[in-house]
Amino acid sequence: MTNPTDTIIFLGPTLPLHEAQHVLNAHYLPPAKQGDILTIATQLKPKVIGLIDGFFMQALSVWHKEILYALDQGIIVLGASSMGALRAAETACYGMRGIGKIFELYHKKEVIDDDEVVLIHGPAEEGYLPLSIPLINVRFTLKKARELNRFSEELCTQFFSLIQSLYFPERTWHNIEIRALERGISHKIITEMLSFLRKEMIDQKKLDALLLLETIKTLSPSDTPTKKRHEKTPLFDALYHYDRRICTPKEEISLRQIAQYTALHHPDFNTLQFHSLNQILVDLLAKILQIIPSKEAIEEEKNRFFTRHRLEKEEEQTQWMERNRLQMEEFEEFMSKRAAARSLHRSLVLGQVPYRQTKALLEELKWSNSYEEWEAKALSREELLKQASPYFSQMQHPELEGIDLIKNHLEESLWHPDLPHDKWLKESGFSSEAELKIEILKSKIAEAQLHQLIFF
Repeated sequence: MTNPTDTIIFLGPTLPLHEAQHVLNAHYLPPAKQGDILTIATQLKPKVIGLIDGFFMQALSVWHKEILYALDQGIIVLGASSMGALRAAETACYGMRGIGKIFELYHKKEVIDDDEVVLIHGPAEEGYLPLSIPLINVRFTLKKARELNRFSEELCTQFFSLIQSLYFPERTWHNIEIRALERGISHKIITEMLSFLRKEMIDQKKLDALLLLETIKTLSPSDTPTKKRHEKTPLFDALYHYDRRICTPKEEISLRQIAQYTALHHPDFNTLQFHSLNQILVDLLAKILQIIPSKEAIEEEKNRFFTRHRLEKEEEQTQWMERNRLQMEEFEEFMSKRAAARSLHRSLVLGQVPYRQTKALLEELKWSNSYEEWEAKALSREELLKQASPYFSQMQHPELEGIDLIKNHLEESLWHPDLPHDKWLKESGFSSEAELKIEILKSKIAEAQLHQLIFF
């Protein structure tokens, strides 16, 4: 499981990139911020995510729920060293795998302060050059000093306490020396302690990061977590549907930014927005009425959608979902909402108020300022029909028998229903198949009359 496209590692100052690449061939990304794991899980769909470094203050930190989401998708998620160790300790019971000694300390609650693994560093262009000293590394190094009997336990505890008292960006050798002098420690002892810490510093963060990379090399498909369904909260929904980002080789953009751009630049945004808000109202009404569409209804809605958009092959359907950033679970939910709306539509059509559908359709034409156009077209057809067959309604029409009339019209016209015609007509204002056939025949006669007038 070391294919670079299958393995994503979030790495920053803990371990130099070239050293990491020497150990594991993977796709390395900068320290993770809120939404990154969610974005990667939905867009790249890796088999493994390794979280080592993450942002603490420069941006919102990786959220626990997005880790749970990745686990829900069957992605192996490991954490170590820094942000990875923290989140692994917090979500180990849900399936995230913690690696290394730092993780163990947090998991056992022997260490509880997040700032022990934090440091400030330079930009990515400079290799995330560390500009402060991680307290967790000091902890391990002072433990080594006690084990070697280089310093007393009391002195090691005193130095750890004074370094801990510094705000994490201020944990530098210079500031440590000043704080030690302020606490009355002799210059000789300070020099000896700082010399030891500099020369013998145990970079446990780096060691744990290397262990994580080595662990990934040993993973097998059996390590894949069982897919579960953790409860989604309103906050997670906001992150997923609002702040989740779309990444391309050159740029990234949040879903919110896409929506805002559309609002400013889509030529028919007002209509688009109106219908989208109507869908929200329909969703709410369906929930109130406890309308739960059947699997068959959802499947029918999917078929209608694919028919409407000419997505006949399964490969085309899959590619469409990928281009539109939809997971299969999301697509099922999308179609379920439309199926519920369709159920409400049918209840209206089958009710004892058939005029409502006609009234609503014509109102929609007026809303879109196209009523006059379609009224004129309908009147024009009636005029042509009257010229060609003045007694049409009183005549017998053998053409109405069978389905050839409907089949031919499908092949010859712009009419492309997304359902078999016998179901479609009930939703579309026709009382019967006979009424549909009459309308088709009237249009065919009118078209023939128009053709005759043009060419003769």
